[in-house]
Parts: sequence; structure tokens; C-alpha cells
Amino acid sequence: MSKNLPLLIISVATGLTISSWSEVAKAYTGAGSDPDDPFYLVSPGEVINGVDLDGVGRLLLNKGSSQSLCTASKISSTHILTAAHCVTDNQGNLDTKSGTITWNTDNGNFSANLVNIFTHDLWTGNAFNGFDLAVIETTSISSFVPTYELYTGTDEIGKRVDTKVGFGRSGTGNTGDPIASGTKRQGQNVYDGTGSDFFTNVPSNLLVYDFDSGSRTNDTLGFLGAPDLGLGFNEVMAAPGDSGGATFIQGKIAGVTSFIGTIGLGDNLSGVNSSFGELGFDTRVSSFIPFINEKIGNVPVGTVPEPLTILGSAAAIGFGALFKRKLAKKSQKDSSHFS
Repeated sequence: MSKNLPLLIISVATGLTISSWSEVAKAYTGAGSDPDDPFYLVSPGEVINGVDLDGVGRLLLNKGSSQSLCTASKISSTHILTAAHCVTDNQGNLDTKSGTITWNTDNGNFSANLVNIFTHDLWTGNAFNGFDLAVIETTSISSFVPTYELYTGTDEIGKRVDTKVGFGRSGTGNTGDPIASGTKRQGQNVYDGTGSDFFTNVPSNLLVYDFDSGSRTNDTLGFLGAPDLGLGFNEVMAAPGDSGGATFIQGKIAGVTSFIGTIGLGDNLSGVNSSFGELGFDTRVSSFIPFINEKIGNVPVGTVPEPLTILGSAAAIGFGALFKRKLAKKSQKDSSHFS
């Protein structure tokens, strides 16, 4: 497979800037001609391929003078899983002052406030390092909100996912993402490989997929040695606001939406705008099972790898230049507490 290709990236937290750092969040664009087709829209109580989507909530984060929107999923009675870049600044330092997650279910609407944020010691604000994951402790969450298990297998590549869920911007593969974030949508895709399968110095704890139109013209990863024309109408790509959203395999969370980008080949529209031919990157949950379990109290303290923290970027940068930098050491603690 080809490597050392340049990539224009944008984070998927809350915003649309592609030429500077931003605090952004994304929602899904679909391969179909109507992003508001009932297939993509998620209603309370809706079950897709065996997954009750009521456990995926809208995460509103307060960052002093600004707010950002992300997506998160319930993984215990007091914990949610999301992207680390949602809760940090450009250097990976925690900058979230408070926050609330809200779920609209067929049993009513429920919310919880943030209490503690746990991020990985190796997160430095570099979206390509694969540590874009955060476990957040919250106030008690209603039992009416579904709790999801984590996917522990390492066979994600080539599997058609049950569903990808988020509250980000939307549109179509031809138009990009002109529709504002805030609406819960879903769709499907297939993990074509890991970051290390396609790019030099990109780790295997990033899962990669592309946005296929059904034409070889937009089969970007096909140009890199993984041909696949996609899932037709069902195919979706992340867009600003979907950050932290879950991707399910066999009913369990296998990926967390991190960022999207383009290498120029196969891209239907110039720039990064969630159009056909762009690439999506999810944090690989199976790589972080010990970390997540320790934070939610499922294993004894002391048997866990380092915690997770991240922020996405919206800058045009090349893989080669990015990975020649050494990771900066961090002195910050791995959690933030809200009183």
C-alpha cells in the first residue's frame, strides 16, 4: 500500500475552519440525495441492526467564553465515552469548564453533568497519534438510557459496521456538509484498514474508512491498495459535530469518531468538507480496553495503561512533517474534576 502521502485534516469536534486550529464537532453526510431521509435520521427508541441508539447522546461543553458540541455514548451508570479533542485545547490540555450530556429516549429525555474527565498521558493535541479518546465520569445516568459494551476483538478490518452515530453537520457526498449540526443521524461504512496500513508513522490504533460514491473515481483507499466501492445509499462520512460518536460492530462500540481528511485523490470537492472521496479516522476502542475499564472501575487500579486526552486540528499538514516531531512531555494531570 502507498505511504508518505500528504493529508489535509480537520478535526470533527465543533466548527468549520480548515485553515487554523478550531474547537469543532461534526455530523454525518450521506451517500443518498437527501440527508433528511428517514433512513439517516434517528428517532427516540430506534434500533438499527440490533443497536438501540438511545444511549448515544448530545454532549454540550462549556469552555469559558465558548461552547462546543460533540457526541458521546453511555458505557456505565456514571460514565460516557467520547473523543479527547472535544475536551482539550490545541496542545491536548484540558480546557473544559463544565458540560452536560442529553439523551432523547422513548422513555423521555435525560441528562447528566460532567464530574471528571480522564484523558491519555500520551495525548499531545496531535490527531494522528491515535490517542483521541476520553472517558468522562458524570452524575448518575438514568437506567432508561442504554449502556453499551466495548468491542474487544481485533478483527474490525473489512467488517460492515452496524451503524455510526452522531450529532454533527450534514449534507450529501456531492454537497459536503452545509447543514447545521444538532440533529442525530446514522449510517454505515466499512473499516478498510488501520492507519499503519496506509501511512508511514500512523499507528494501528486508528481505524480508517473512506466515503465511497459507488464509482472508482471516488474510491480513495482503492488508489492506496484497498479497493471497495462502498455500501451505496447506506454509506456515510463524519462531519463537524460527530466527534466522539460511536461506531458499532456486533452491537458494541468498536470506534470513536476522531477526524477526517483528504489526500486529494478521489475527493469530489476540494478542501475538507465530508464529500465523496474523503477519509475518516476512528480511535480504535479495542486498543484501549484496559484504560477504559480502569476508569469506569471494572479492573483494579494499577493494572491500567496511561489515561487519554486529545484535541483535533484544522490545519493542512503532511504526514512526513508531522511525524518528524517528537512528542512533547506533559506535566498536566490526567483528569479534570468539576465541583
